[in-house]
Amino acid sequence: MLMPPEVFLIEDDRAVRKGCEQALAIADIAVRGFADAESMLAALTQGARPALVISDVRLPGRDGLTLLRELRQIDRELPVLLITGHGDVAMAVEAMRSGVVDFLEKPFSESRMLDALQRAFKSVEAAPVSDDEAAVIKRIESLSERERQVLDGVVAGHANKV
Repeated sequence: MLMPPEVFLIEDDRAVRKGCEQALAIADIAVRGFADAESMLAALTQGARPALVISDVRLPGRDGLTLLRELRQIDRELPVLLITGHGDVAMAVEAMRSGVVDFLEKPFSESRMLDALQRAFKSVEAAPVSDDEAAVIKRIESLSERERQVLDGVVAGHANKV
């Protein structure tokens, strides 16, 4: 069974984490909360794959910017949204250069967070495909109608002659 996309939320302040989790759940967005970066990275090593990561900048152990750099090594395309109560311009610039989708300062409204998530999801949908993916799409588009029917049958598990 295919699981819906899930947002990973890393926030050490339990009240803020629970509030964000509740806001996301009300918006029908699956969310999994973590108190620190290490527990989120452990979930990744166990095969979990989030659709998006929201992380506080100041965390116990690894901070949000260090986590961002590590996530970029794992998956360059994974959208990341950073939140902080102690941000400054230099931190925001570094985060944006590292590829965050947005940088929210606490306190932020539920609607501001949801707007940032929607932009992040749209940016992923609009992201250009890789050269390999583009080549496959081009080949599929060049098939005749009958060739496409055969391909659909093979993908469905039927033998070529069927």
